[in-house]
Amino acid sequence: MTRMQLFCLVLLLAAGTCASVAQTQKVVRTEADLPRFSYPLSETASQLLAADDDTFNALVKKVETDVNSVLADYTITDKETLRELLGAKVSAQLLTGDMAGALATQTQVRDLQEKPEAKLTSGLLAFAIVEAYQDTGAIEGPAYIAAFQKHFAEEINGLPWASTQETVKGLRTSFQLASIDLLEGSAKANLDPQVAKSGSLDLPGAETLLRMRVVEKIQLPLAKRALDYFQPTLPLIMW
Repeated sequence: MTRMQLFCLVLLLAAGTCASVAQTQKVVRTEADLPRFSYPLSETASQLLAADDDTFNALVKKVETDVNSVLADYTITDKETLRELLGAKVSAQLLTGDMAGALATQTQVRDLQEKPEAKLTSGLLAFAIVEAYQDTGAIEGPAYIAAFQKHFAEEINGLPWASTQETVKGLRTSFQLASIDLLEGSAKANLDPQVAKSGSLDLPGAETLLRMRVVEKIQLPLAKRALDYFQPTLPLIMW
């Protein structure tokens, strides 16, 4: 076999492999088409929410592994379902300190938004959090908090108010209302019954618990700083 014949054979084999992979990819047209996952818990979801990082992150790693497997093995044509999966991946990356990964994944989520205002406002907090970490190399402390407020202000100030003010109002309200007690109550009401019935959480339930953990561990410590920015800066007519 000549070198040219060998080269052509390699190309043909590569093309066949690619075609085979494409043919075996399963298509997800709705959330119902996703594979089912189960995450057994030895405690309630609300108790796990309050657990130490090592305990909670055992669940985080399992969820991230499963989400990555779906993203790799399935062609997901439903953008809402894809955004939900990528959102869970962002939560996992933030909780495990993969800030570069969180930035890349959150950018994917923003690009998948279909409404113009959603494309502008998606991930405002996540971007500011990651940028603050990149500036300081920390996820807490005075320098980190100051960097967050700086980047958060830049994100907000760059928005066209006419089309995004309702989203910003909702963000401000969420900062005002968010508390550990509210998160714990939500976990008890919405997730604990599933654990009591089956001894586990399904993937949507686990994704919700990860989002709650991000709010508790990462967003709540920044709430006052965000509100400090909102109050004197945004036009009173908005409220």
